[in-house]
Amino acid sequence: MNTGLVPSSGTDFGPPIKMALAKLEDETTPSNQQKSKVIVLISDGEDFGEETDKIAKDVEDQDIRLFTLGVGTESGSQISTPRGGYKTDRQGNTVVSKLNPASLKIWLAKQMVSI
Repeated sequence: MNTGLVPSSGTDFGPPIKMALAKLEDETTPSNQQKSKVIVLISDGEDFGEETDKIAKDVEDQDIRLFTLGVGTESGSQISTPRGGYKTDRQGNTVVSKLNPASLKIWLAKQMVSI
């Protein structure tokens, strides 16, 4: 797992969850023979994707447990770039990534998991 697996334009829960589902569905992997299947989503909770509800339904339909781990703070911070500056949006405003625990709790509610 590395940050290069996800796009840098913002968080979209869809692609990484789809990738995890595909791995869990692959009959040639040892994970398919497991009795219990789990996906752990580590995110700041800012979801800019449009398929979140559909993916949640797919996870639920396959009886897979999804746990979320929120990273960051609610006050947020700027995102540094490899060149030493900070990431900006298309309008030139500095991007601030903030923890959005509410969207991560929605996933937990949909999975009926309590921790």
